[in-house]
Amino acid sequence: MNSDQVTLVGQVFESYVLEYHKNDMLLILKERDEDAHYPVVVNAMTLFETNMEIGEYFNAFPNEVLTIFDNALRRSALTILQSLSQPEGLSMKQNLHARISAQSVKNLPAVQETRVRSLGWEDPLEKEMATHSSILAWTISWTEEPGGLQSMGSQRVGHD
Repeated sequence: MNSDQVTLVGQVFESYVLEYHKNDMLLILKERDEDAHYPVVVNAMTLFETNMEIGEYFNAFPNEVLTIFDNALRRSALTILQSLSQPEGLSMKQNLHARISAQSVKNLPAVQETRVRSLGWEDPLEKEMATHSSILAWTISWTEEPGGLQSMGSQRVGHD
């Protein structure tokens, strides 16, 4: 992405967050743990309806766009803090992360990392699904095999 595209994506997302997620941001800023990681769950449809270009950039450059979104979240948090006449009890959080979802989900104040022990074997599909939190959706297709047996295949839709 070139610098103009980065600037556009950042400005659009920052504006979107201030309009649609200000209350979520205030709840995060009230949290005491400054080192925790805080997700802001964003409805993909609402965001992409705000600016179709953002959706195009997200599809073409998902990792870069998610990084831009995280930076824009920090700028939004700073803007909110600076706009308050009495920001007592609020503190800046550096670990803000945009999570793009195809459905509305209530934001949780903080996320604890969950670790799962290996049982000695790994399912590549399960591992892929568990380790990428910004995948929009998975499709699972069933096909009939000769003799009535079914087999399952999967295809990732979206990007990590």
